[in-house]
Amino acid sequence: MRFQKKFWLLIILLLALVGAIAFPIIHISKTENLYPISFSGNGYGYMNQTGELVIYPQFDRAEKFSEGFAPVKVKDKLGFVNFKGQVSIILPNKIVNESNSRKRDEPISTYLVDKFLKDLTDKKLMAQYRDEHDTLSTSFSEGLAAIKLKGKWGFINQNGKLVIPYQFDEVQKFSGGVATVKVGDLWGVINPEGKWIIQPVNKYPIQFFQGIGLSLIDNIGDPIPIIYYWDKSGHLVGSSYNQPQLAKEFQEEMAIIEIPWRAWQEKRDVYPVVAISEDSSVYSIGSKCGFQDKQGKVVIKPQFDGCQSFSQGLAAVRVDKKWGYINKTGKFIISPQFDFADSFFEERGLIVFNGKIGFIDKTGKVVIKPEFDPNLDDFLRTKFKEYPDRVMPRDVMPYRFSSGLAVVSKDDKCGYIDKTGKFAIEPQFLSCERFDPYGIAKAERNKDEYLYITREGKIIPRYINGDSLRQFYPARIILLISIMACLLWIVAISCHEFAHAIVAYWGGDHSVKDKGYLSFNPRLYIHPLATIILPAFFLLIGGIPLPGAAVYIEFDQIRNRLWASATAAAGPIASLLFGLILVPIFHIGLAWNFPYWFLTFIAAFINLQFVTALFNLLPIPPLDGYRIISVWLPSRLQDRSGIASLIGLLFICFVLPFISISSLVIILPVVLMLALGISDAFSMNGLYLLDRWYMALCLLVAAVVYLIYKPASIFQIAGRVLENRWPKTALKMYERAIKLDPKNALSWEGKALMLNKLQTIGNYVEVISALETAIELNPHNLFLQKCLQQEQILQLMWFSSDKEQLKAMETYTESYPNDAWGWAVKAGKLETCERDEEALLAWEKYLEIDSKNKFKLNFPIKESTLEALERQNKL
Repeated sequence: MRFQKKFWLLIILLLALVGAIAFPIIHISKTENLYPISFSGNGYGYMNQTGELVIYPQFDRAEKFSEGFAPVKVKDKLGFVNFKGQVSIILPNKIVNESNSRKRDEPISTYLVDKFLKDLTDKKLMAQYRDEHDTLSTSFSEGLAAIKLKGKWGFINQNGKLVIPYQFDEVQKFSGGVATVKVGDLWGVINPEGKWIIQPVNKYPIQFFQGIGLSLIDNIGDPIPIIYYWDKSGHLVGSSYNQPQLAKEFQEEMAIIEIPWRAWQEKRDVYPVVAISEDSSVYSIGSKCGFQDKQGKVVIKPQFDGCQSFSQGLAAVRVDKKWGYINKTGKFIISPQFDFADSFFEERGLIVFNGKIGFIDKTGKVVIKPEFDPNLDDFLRTKFKEYPDRVMPRDVMPYRFSSGLAVVSKDDKCGYIDKTGKFAIEPQFLSCERFDPYGIAKAERNKDEYLYITREGKIIPRYINGDSLRQFYPARIILLISIMACLLWIVAISCHEFAHAIVAYWGGDHSVKDKGYLSFNPRLYIHPLATIILPAFFLLIGGIPLPGAAVYIEFDQIRNRLWASATAAAGPIASLLFGLILVPIFHIGLAWNFPYWFLTFIAAFINLQFVTALFNLLPIPPLDGYRIISVWLPSRLQDRSGIASLIGLLFICFVLPFISISSLVIILPVVLMLALGISDAFSMNGLYLLDRWYMALCLLVAAVVYLIYKPASIFQIAGRVLENRWPKTALKMYERAIKLDPKNALSWEGKALMLNKLQTIGNYVEVISALETAIELNPHNLFLQKCLQQEQILQLMWFSSDKEQLKAMETYTESYPNDAWGWAVKAGKLETCERDEEALLAWEKYLEIDSKNKFKLNFPIKESTLEALERQNKL
């Protein structure tokens, strides 16, 4: 009892240690943003910016996060999920869809081509296609998200409340406090309350630049369209004949202004007007641009052929066909010398020279030589090289520095360089996107192989199968899973064997209590070779680590065959119940959004318990299923010699896997788990996370610790392995074990059995001495007591009188009435004493137990006895 308490105290301490180690491991680092990941057969989940899986796969579709929410679809229901994995906003079915209108950063040419193609398509077919292939790309922007119901769009807030009714045909996201929406064929602008700022008057979406947007009214009969200028509050700030002269929004307290090309050409003295398009300010024919401050004062007079907004104290400007940089006084800090120059981002300005991309710092020093191509876009390559004066900021946007890295292309592969120009992520991709503010970029390595990349260069597939699931977790998590698997498996084995023992005790075998099997002490159920070393070996060679363990039950002591069958069935039933106990843990973890690796581990372990239970019920020796039915079989079909068990093991290892019906052992547990609400994808992914090398390492470490703690076990195991083929060598191993630990009952037992097997003349004294020592050390071992009585009988047959021998034999048969050896020895002795009638009865009892008469050669039977037995059809 004292050792038992110490053992469980050790287990508790180990679990506490594992928990202490696990806490900082499983703690998900602070999540700043989440990214959708598709899991094969298991839906979509989300990882965070460090590549950790935060929301387990559960969605049919999932889109990117914005403002803490992402649109998702679960079982034909649409809604928005938050960072905790909770679908906090549920929407009516089939209402969420992003407008197909032009995005703010989409080139107008691309939009017009797409719109032209759309107009050529039958509208009914297009509507049907979109209904069947809705993409959940709507996300929150400035606290509002667009949703669609019965063909009309509206907006909800982050509480799921509809704040702008369904009334629009197309919409764009809110930006800068306004959203561009379409009613019929015309576009207008609304504020967050849904009120019109600009009535629907424009054929195309209204875009704002420097706080001013324009609407173009094309009335029939007018020679030219009338242009009106609006600010974001809905005030009219200008028209075609009176353009606005003061910007509404500024970049670093400066705004771009321009003198129209006609006024510049005619050298008219006109006041500069606000540039209302970044494209026009960068690429214009004949006009000149400059800058004003917030008071409307012209601080840098219009004199440049192209201007970009100020960034980090500098603005890129073009003079003739070359670009340079000025400060806020208009002084050139970097003289015009580049074919194109972009605004500064992260202290680096992108430049284009001779069709190649490079970077400069704020002093004008070229820190990264122009030697890189613009990704793999042939159109851009041609544009950069042959038409650099037509390069726009949107063309170079994907190549700006972000999170310390920039996309470049070399030798038809793209990668990422740092601020010194060295490749931080080697060129290996077909396409690359810029890093977002959280340090995640998208890329495509091979055709249809889509990836996420962290700033550190960690590559994560966006479409995950079981083999790639392990990439989400560091080695310490995989090691933790392996440790947990080993510890939990020990508990599961203990439950299995304890069930055998307790039912055997109820059935009449009270020896299990004396042996300590009712204490639920794993040490008594586990064998270092069968439970630890051999499973580790099987893992290392890629096999199935079937752990072995057993309680030694005296089936002769069990009161009837029904209890014997129940004893055998108790183990598989316990395995099944152990798996069922874990089911609520899985569902609680699912509800509370436990780490995905934990959920898959629990699911996999539940599945393993069900498989173990079903596998053990197979009627193949030495499995429990055979033990259940064997007591009901004729004596000749029962495996008393152990040969059937050996054949059964060979059959299980080399034949059973190739029999189709054996797949039921795998299929039925999956069906049961589905009935319990556990997807097979969870258990399969859990199996993928079980690393055989780590598990083997854990088992081997446990074995080494055990052997260091009990060095005699090394020689015990060696003796156990050698005893069948080389009993003399095995005997030496047991003797060495006794020298190391003279109080180990197993060593004395092994020595006695090997001495008996060698059958040296006159060695009964030594055998009996070894058995007596073993029994003294382990008085509850009934098998040793039985062996001792047999050896004592054999010794008496050499040195004692017939009366003493018969008395010992009578005692033996009374103690073991179902042991054929005792009746055979007794019958033979009675014949030598001329007590034929008693001998005949003993022989009859013997043949009743052992119909094969396996001892007849050792105990010759008289002719008269044989005739009597033959007349009774006993032989």
